[in-house]
Amino acid sequence: MTDDQNQPKYQIRKAKNFDTVYRSAKWHVFESNQAFFLTEAELRIRLERKTDVVEWIDQAIDKLKQYNYIKSDTDFADDFIEKAYFGDYGAGYIIQTLQKKGLDRKLITSRINAFKAERHIDEQEILNNYINSYYQIFGNNTKEKLINRLTKRGFTQAQADNAIKQHADFPNLKTNIQVKAEKTDVEKELIKMARKGKGLKAIKATLQAKQVDICGIEQLAEKLTMDETIDFYTSCVEVLNKKDYDLSDFNQRSKAYAFLAQRGFDSEQIKFAISECEQKDD
Repeated sequence: MTDDQNQPKYQIRKAKNFDTVYRSAKWHVFESNQAFFLTEAELRIRLERKTDVVEWIDQAIDKLKQYNYIKSDTDFADDFIEKAYFGDYGAGYIIQTLQKKGLDRKLITSRINAFKAERHIDEQEILNNYINSYYQIFGNNTKEKLINRLTKRGFTQAQADNAIKQHADFPNLKTNIQVKAEKTDVEKELIKMARKGKGLKAIKATLQAKQVDICGIEQLAEKLTMDETIDFYTSCVEVLNKKDYDLSDFNQRSKAYAFLAQRGFDSEQIKFAISECEQKDD
């Protein structure tokens, strides 16, 4: 890459006098893509790219203030807070946005509190009304998706949870894990876990933890065993063979039994596996 290619495509021409700085300030305030939505802090950053002369920047900003072309931080915060609340946004969104625009957090929170007290603002009521008007039914949304969407609007997770619970369609709302559970193919999961050396008890516990409906899983396991798709007895033997227990020692034998039980095998399967491994050792 050549030196010319390394150069920025656009370089800001430095100001040679105060008038140039002031014209630049007015352009930012009235014509830029952030026109009418600039704080003093943001404007100062833009003018610092234009000149290193702090006095010119201060004078330009003071002159804009004299003509009410730029708002004080307090006035800017008050206007934004009012628009945000009436646009169904919460305090979190207000604080985050105004901090990014260079306002002090203490100022922001004090103006929020003052506005809420003066206008009797109830954020929970705002959020309840928003979710009730925006969603007739929740449809394909999950609880997690809704909470994420509402917290992005600046409300707390507790507020989002309360708003969702008071909605008429709440009984039909599912969580991510419930949606995934409904899509789970129990037979495929049973075969997969059985072939990985898990007994039926462990398989059932795993699926239940994922909120999968395991009604009839015993009958399914019996069917798969009958057609030789799975074999818990053989699987139990294979799992035990991979371990190095001395089955002639009572304590080691007890540990082997406990280990296989934790893997989900039943007592008959465990006794069979221990017997088979003992015969092999003999």
